[in-house]
Amino acid sequence: MTARMESETGSKLNRVEEQTQSVLRLFFGTADEPRWPEIITNDPNLKDLVNVDYLERAAGPFGRKVTDVETGLFRKHCTQCHGVTGDGLGPAAALLSPYPRDFRRGTFKFKSTANSVRPTLEDLIETIENGVPGTSMPAMANLKKDKHYADDIVVLAHYVRYLSIRGEVERQIMMGLVPELDLDGGESIYDPNLIDKDPINFEKQKAALDEVVFNIAKKWSLSQPTLVSSSAERIDVHSQESNDLSIANFLDSARRGKEWFRGTTAACSQCHGEEGDGLGKIRDFDEWTKDWTIRAGIDPKDPKQWKPLKKLGLLKPVYALPRNLQWGTFRNGSDPDSIFRTIVNGIEGTPMPAAARPPEINNGLTDAQIWDLVNYCQAIGNPELRKQVDKIEVPSDEK
Repeated sequence: MTARMESETGSKLNRVEEQTQSVLRLFFGTADEPRWPEIITNDPNLKDLVNVDYLERAAGPFGRKVTDVETGLFRKHCTQCHGVTGDGLGPAAALLSPYPRDFRRGTFKFKSTANSVRPTLEDLIETIENGVPGTSMPAMANLKKDKHYADDIVVLAHYVRYLSIRGEVERQIMMGLVPELDLDGGESIYDPNLIDKDPINFEKQKAALDEVVFNIAKKWSLSQPTLVSSSAERIDVHSQESNDLSIANFLDSARRGKEWFRGTTAACSQCHGEEGDGLGKIRDFDEWTKDWTIRAGIDPKDPKQWKPLKKLGLLKPVYALPRNLQWGTFRNGSDPDSIFRTIVNGIEGTPMPAAARPPEINNGLTDAQIWDLVNYCQAIGNPELRKQVDKIEVPSDEK
């Protein structure tokens, strides 16, 4: 964050970094010794957002208390990839594809909520428990099988939420402290020196900071999953209950979905390719990469421009590659409901957009058409079904 802002302003921002970290310690402590802001705990609608006892178990160096309870769970399981503060810059990050997630934007790819809506706690738990297929994010479901570790996943989910809220506040404070960026506008909203020099003015600034923290936390409290419509075309090809009639209906739906997939309304093939192999014509970068390159005036395709920042620990810009649907696994869940949500919501932070739908878009996709797409996506990942979908049906009077 600091490197990106220094690149954009052309100035060293050591003082800004000091002020920002001072604010974070005031409200959130540190990633190793966390605290939870009173402005959140005092609000009845927000007080359960993060379990403070869980923060103590997740943070700090890995070890055991006298009570034989493990602490430092985030260090134990997550920091190699995600880094101590959740910045996605752990020691192994540069070796992985895709890169580990930076939690501090409040942007999460794999969730049940709409674009710009924070993930639910259940979304975070599900990602930690099941991992992300096709990536280096492992499944931790086996922890639930041991009574000593059964609640570790929930503990980590609360800590990820803490790191993300803390990171969102960090970003907003830094932007406020550098008004020439014209990102949030206005003057510096906090100067830690004023606490001694001008207590009255400090209280005014503290009130402004309370509002920043409260508003970011509130976003997380409003998270609700996108509803999945019911449909006669909802068929799970992995289910043992499938019969000849349901498969026939499925194939009819999937054939319609193929047309939507390749058409201009859904335009899936533009990125995923005509055959769903991920070899479409369009390539783009994700929002984490654009944040420190394009938005800072740096061309991510020009090594001469971004290599100086790589020395500061930032990762080489790489394209966010579309999924090869022929592999049959979907990172946001391979069941029909999860695929439906992914199409409806898009994948936040990536080039995968939310589907165009009425009434916002007159000629957008209806629920029934999205179910056709869901079934075609399932068929693409199953070689036998894909053959049947691609097979041209000959009318009976021509046989």
